[in-house]
Amino acid sequence: MTVRKEAAPRLVTTELNGQTMCELVRGAQVEARGAVKDGFLVGPWETYWPDGRPRFRAEVTGAAIATSLVAEALRENLTLALLQSWLATLADPPEWMMKAGVFDVQWTAIEDPSRLKTVKRFTTLMHGAFCPEPMVSDFCLRGLHLGTVDDRLFPVTPIVLPFLVEMLLQPGAPQEWLSMILDDIGELVGDHTVPTAQTFKGVTRRRPSGPPL
Repeated sequence: MTVRKEAAPRLVTTELNGQTMCELVRGAQVEARGAVKDGFLVGPWETYWPDGRPRFRAEVTGAAIATSLVAEALRENLTLALLQSWLATLADPPEWMMKAGVFDVQWTAIEDPSRLKTVKRFTTLMHGAFCPEPMVSDFCLRGLHLGTVDDRLFPVTPIVLPFLVEMLLQPGAPQEWLSMILDDIGELVGDHTVPTAQTFKGVTRRRPSGPPL
């Protein structure tokens, strides 16, 4: 899995009408602009391409995301706010996710102490991984990769693996990304014992019909 490496952000702020106007800057590029008021992200935030063109815009007040005025923390909290905005625009899940049976699983009922949050948020991360805003998609792809591979296999891996395979077979699915994460899992299978699903409780699902790896 290739993860985009970027310089650490810095924060430029000015006070205006009771709000802190913020610019997240990487190198010479303004990555995002928006406001913070009383410790919360407010109003519209906009992100930008390296050439300065607007990239993504979202109203974040309703997300009620608290943040500090530290660049790294603000960027992380802004990512969460943009993710919530993106999810709110999705009326229905993509057809390729539905046909793969992703929503047949009660993900919130799965108990996995090694990757609890990633497992319970699997469908959210899947949706966010294909957001057009790179801050959001990178965050979600890292979460999915950490939850299933991260240089070793976890108890969640055999639960998620059949769905990744099934999604790969569906027209319209993001085949490049799915292939990369499946390749990463495949490389690890030769060096590790694949964990069993015995640590999971309360899991009921239809097993996908796709072929095994």
